Amino acid sequence: MKKIEISRLRREQFLSDLPDFLFRSGARKSARCILLPNITHWRPSPQEEGLIQKGWRALTKWRPTVYDGPLLRMHAIQDSIGALLFKVSDDATYRQVTGMRSDAYAEVLPEENVLQVLSIMLVPVTTDAKLIFYERDCGDWERSLELPGGFVKHDDLRSSDGDLIAVARRTAAAELDMTAFDPDTIILLGVLDFKKICESVVLCKVPLTVTAQVYEKGNPAARGILTTYPADIDEIPLPLHAPSEAVLRILRKQGWAA
Repeated sequence: MKKIEISRLRREQFLSDLPDFLFRSGARKSARCILLPNITHWRPSPQEEGLIQKGWRALTKWRPTVYDGPLLRMHAIQDSIGALLFKVSDDATYRQVTGMRSDAYAEVLPEENVLQVLSIMLVPVTTDAKLIFYERDCGDWERSLELPGGFVKHDDLRSSDGDLIAVARRTAAAELDMTAFDPDTIILLGVLDFKKICESVVLCKVPLTVTAQVYEKGNPAARGILTTYPADIDEIPLPLHAPSEAVLRILRKQGWAA
């Protein structure tokens, strides 16, 4: 399989300055999300809007059918002993997010990414301490190996009654092999503040019940990667999705063990 490279600027942006955990869960914390009523809608400045549209035009020329729906904008996270409470509104769009994290925007206003939206990323761990990545070729990233997950949307909140762990379970059910894990074992690892991609990422661990070899055999698009990455980089046929690679590096830096 031929290797490809994503934008050098974007990769350097993510991997040169890794964020710390906003919150890190040492126990089985719950994570709930509420939609704020009567908020003042966020509006970009004329300069920001122009750069957002420029980035969007470049993206849709490359991917004409890309999603352009609403996303959840972060306002605050409250931490208590047993739970995290996320306060959001549904007035952000995928067009704004991808436009603000495009090269066109970053070259002109590199420090102006003030919009943050909510997403979930899963960390599936096999019994032999490998993380499961999937080959993806969608959104505003080129073809790469990516941890499962995605943006949290209004419908996700409605169907889960605001329970983000329930959203993580449904995401795992949709994207992972259901025979290889128990949904009740999915736990919150913490929240990462990725300002460079306009995302607050809820990170959840999914303990798998099989080895990477067994999982890959039943799931050809999956790839098990050691937590010691990048030591085995030459064995990887595709680059890692940059935010997924950043998560892997953060977990290693924090002393997290599978």
